[in-house]
Amino acid sequence: METKARAISYVLVALLAMPSITLAQITTGPSSDWASVVAAQPGEKLVVKLKNGRSVEGKLVRASDTILTLSSHNHNTDFNRGDILRAHRIAPTSAKKATLIGLGIGIAAGVGLGTAGSCRSDGFIGDCFAPSVIVPVGVVAGAGLGALAGFVIGKSRHKRVLRFEAKQP
Repeated sequence: METKARAISYVLVALLAMPSITLAQITTGPSSDWASVVAAQPGEKLVVKLKNGRSVEGKLVRASDTILTLSSHNHNTDFNRGDILRAHRIAPTSAKKATLIGLGIGIAAGVGLGTAGSCRSDGFIGDCFAPSVIVPVGVVAGAGLGALAGFVIGKSRHKRVLRFEAKQP
């Protein structure tokens, strides 16, 4: 039984340590309307994919009917509308869902590790802690660490919203 509890604990810890999913991409269908780029607010983060295959990320400085200007590393760069294949807006996501998922995984890991770390009979090495002491400590520690990890992962994720896509011939 102790081996089974430890195996479950290791699986839960491994799930908690997994890297976050790459950037989520949300599209509402291809948009060939340049007006959505012109209407964007200065300072918005954009990723522009050029027809030559190069991608540029930066903050919007200004957009007109023919030119898009992005600021990246304190340097402004102009792009002709005809050279742009796609433009995405980078929007931050809420960390709420990831924090709650991390909290749940942390609680489960804390219960598993607390159960596996407690001993129900005389210890074979050193002191043992009663399950009524170590499990709640594991739950609190796991919940805190899990929520923190979920929050960090949630804040690092962003979604890409398609603003413009050039018509393909």
